[in-house]
Amino acid sequence: MNPVPLRPFWEKGLGDEGHRPCANPSAIAVFSTVTLSTTYPRTSMAHLTVLCMSSQSSLAVLLEQELSSICKILDAELLNHARLDVRTFDHWQAALDVVQTCQAAEQAIPIALMDCVEPDWGDRFWEVLQSQSPQTVGISLVEPCDSADALFQRSPSHRLLLKPLHRPSLRLALHQALRQYALEIQQQQHHAQLAQINQQIVQQIEQRTQALAEQTHTHAQILHEQAQLEETLRQSEAKFSIAFRASPVILSITDLSDRRYIEVNNRFLETFGYERDEVVGRTTLEFNNWNNLDSREQFRQLLQEQGVVRGQEHEFVTKSGQIITGIVSADIIPVNGNPCILSVIEDITQRKQIEQALKQAELNYRSIFENAIDGIFQTTTDGRYLAANLALVQLYGYATTEEFLESQFNASDLYSHPNRRAEFLAILHQEDLITNFESEIRRRDGSHVWISETARVVRDANGDILYYEGLVRDISDRKRAELALQAAKESADAANKAKSEFLANMSHELRTPLNAVIGFTQIMLRDSNISNEHRENLEIIHRAGEHLLDLINDVLEMSKIEAGKTVLSSDNVDLYGLLEALHTMMQLRAEGKGLDLNVAIATDVPRYVNTDQRKLRQVLLNLLSNAIKFTEAGCVTLRAWVPSQPKLTSPPTPWMIQFEVIDTGVGIADHELDSLFEAFAQTESGRLSNQGTGLGLPISRKFIQLMGGEITVRSTPHQGSQFQFYIQAMPVSATDVQPQISDRRVIGLVPGLPQYRILVVDDKWENRQLLMKLLTPIGLLVREAEHGQAAIAIWEEWDPHLIWMDMRMPVMDGYEATKQIRASLKGQATVILALTASALEEEKLVVLSAGCNDFVRKPFREADLFSKMADYLGLRYVYEEQAIAPPVTLDPLDLTPEDLSVMPPTWVQELYTAARSGDDEYLHGLIQDIPSCHASLINGLTDLTNNFHFDHITQLASLQHD
Repeated sequence: MNPVPLRPFWEKGLGDEGHRPCANPSAIAVFSTVTLSTTYPRTSMAHLTVLCMSSQSSLAVLLEQELSSICKILDAELLNHARLDVRTFDHWQAALDVVQTCQAAEQAIPIALMDCVEPDWGDRFWEVLQSQSPQTVGISLVEPCDSADALFQRSPSHRLLLKPLHRPSLRLALHQALRQYALEIQQQQHHAQLAQINQQIVQQIEQRTQALAEQTHTHAQILHEQAQLEETLRQSEAKFSIAFRASPVILSITDLSDRRYIEVNNRFLETFGYERDEVVGRTTLEFNNWNNLDSREQFRQLLQEQGVVRGQEHEFVTKSGQIITGIVSADIIPVNGNPCILSVIEDITQRKQIEQALKQAELNYRSIFENAIDGIFQTTTDGRYLAANLALVQLYGYATTEEFLESQFNASDLYSHPNRRAEFLAILHQEDLITNFESEIRRRDGSHVWISETARVVRDANGDILYYEGLVRDISDRKRAELALQAAKESADAANKAKSEFLANMSHELRTPLNAVIGFTQIMLRDSNISNEHRENLEIIHRAGEHLLDLINDVLEMSKIEAGKTVLSSDNVDLYGLLEALHTMMQLRAEGKGLDLNVAIATDVPRYVNTDQRKLRQVLLNLLSNAIKFTEAGCVTLRAWVPSQPKLTSPPTPWMIQFEVIDTGVGIADHELDSLFEAFAQTESGRLSNQGTGLGLPISRKFIQLMGGEITVRSTPHQGSQFQFYIQAMPVSATDVQPQISDRRVIGLVPGLPQYRILVVDDKWENRQLLMKLLTPIGLLVREAEHGQAAIAIWEEWDPHLIWMDMRMPVMDGYEATKQIRASLKGQATVILALTASALEEEKLVVLSAGCNDFVRKPFREADLFSKMADYLGLRYVYEEQAIAPPVTLDPLDLTPEDLSVMPPTWVQELYTAARSGDDEYLHGLIQDIPSCHASLINGLTDLTNNFHFDHITQLASLQHD
């Protein structure tokens, strides 16, 4: 370890000279130690020890010489010829061991001499030495180095000597150290003598003080006991006062001699309604709160004779005049040496009222028990009756309760069914309660009645069952009514079933000939060689057949609505195309009556939506048909718009689309509006026209409700009617909409297709002929079978690609034939399409579950058959080219403001604004919003725009707007 640089130190502290490096960096620390015991009384001045640690023996010799001469000087004055030993060591730990030895031997160590102490050695040594001998004076021999002040500024008793060492300096330092030490020892001895004298004085004072304390203890103890007694008495009085005033019972203290109230508690005042100054000081005669004076005198006499009264019941009167009942007790007690009466009254008024109420309740219960219409019982767990009212015993066939209880009738013998009692108890024990438990029981005379039981389990405090109690009601009349209702329901179900079977059979029987009528008229109309007269006759037959089919469908649809079997079949629809097709369909009928038929679609109506197309089409068709039917002059208008677009949400919210059909017809009377949507109900105008069945509007209303909307009507007789309804539909994209089936006539197959084999299975010859004549001319190979068994034989031999299968046939029906074909591996590849005259929706599910690929109803449209075969076989057709008549156009200058009325007012306003500003691009955009059915308006406005006749468009729009 490198030595730490030291600053020079002088005997009395830090010098002011400059710094210089240490002269001997490798010097060894020398300890010369004079050790004193830290316990002053144990230190002996007769033996002093000096310890010295040094590598230079000359230092130890010099130290002994100087100490010897100094001791001679100080002996007579201070040291008193003490023995002085000098012990030298070369390590500080050995010096500390000597310190401990000296302490044990009670030898003093006056001086610690350290030669160039290394910092960590000197610090640790001096710290231990100071803790054991604070009087020891330290002397350190140091080089005049820079950091000595940081190493050895330990205490005022620590001295520093600079090297090289001068003997006079050493002698002076040792002399001063020994003298300082000797003086401190003498001072300690003087202090010890003074302490001893002081201790003797203290002992004498303590002895005298103890004697005085013993003399005063007896007197203080007497005073303390007296104070305790007084405090106990005071606390007792305070507790009594608190208990007296806060007691929940009525307390009062009266003087025995004059009966004057001395004290009453709070409960007394609260009960009788008085203030304290109204009671205290008055006599009981003046106060007079007894309801019966004779009772008061008897009570006083008894108290006077016996000195105590216990638990007598009496009535008292409050300040307000209320009568209360109390249990009174009284004792004669001394108060301040005078005999007084302590009265205690327990107010039992409420308890008496409860007892009276319980008595009344018992009377009421007994009255109910005896006079109740329902039976009331209590039985043991084994079924023995503990109590029964008259209604119960009479229900069971007994005359009196006594007779019933004496008969030992058991509840286990009550039920007609042997296990019914066990079922009753099982339910009762689950929840300790049973309600409306219905059973058939045997009466005393052997007859049977139906009862309904409500009972509970009564248990004791430990939870053990005491008994059962409950009510029994005779429900025989209700049961008979339920049986009658069940029989009526079964009868109604049978009638409904018969009705359904009748409708199904009627549908089948009517649709089968209609299939031939409509089908063959379609085939005959395909013949281009027939005369115009014959064509008109065929068209009449075809329309009559379609009308008859509509009537049948209405009846069946109404039947499904009544049975709750109408369902919504949503698909993606081109709404604009649907409305345009309806306009085209009804246009001829309207023109035939000289009516204008207008269709207006607002620009915000989505073109493609998801809804039930068939039901929406039927509703609109029915409303338009009625409007044209009951309008003789004027116009019929169909409008569609969106009241407000829904906010963007996730998931998206359906749009509300509003429709309105307005006519200028005969109108409907107010008293007929309420029954307008009832089945088979017709208005006066409907009856006069002798048309319709009265089913169209009820069916339309149900369809609208299924589509999430409602229909309303406003009408004025002789002015017209307005039917308005809305539906909820979700917009879809154009790619989600399937293309409509082409109404063009199929005349053949496109070249290059395989030779497809088609099997027609039907028990009716005319139905088979219809399909043969429809399919054979276009290039298909067609064979026929009259029932399912023959169809299987042909299928096994001929392997047709597709089978048109009738489902109702003799010998083997279409269901069984389909199942047998599907049972083989080869039959899995055959397409089987069902042809049925049933109009019931549930039949479709049965047909599909039997194994058919799809379903077509009779009578069918030829386009439907061709479409199905195209779907399943991939057929592509050649269509008959039809001459397309050029659209009727008007001279643009012949357009009138009325021509713009087919469009919404907002559209007309935009047209006016665009024309005023000469914005031809915006005008062309507005023209694209016009439905295609208004071709004349489209062409006229287009010509006006292309020829820059903006002024004419402005005039048309302004006049129409006005």
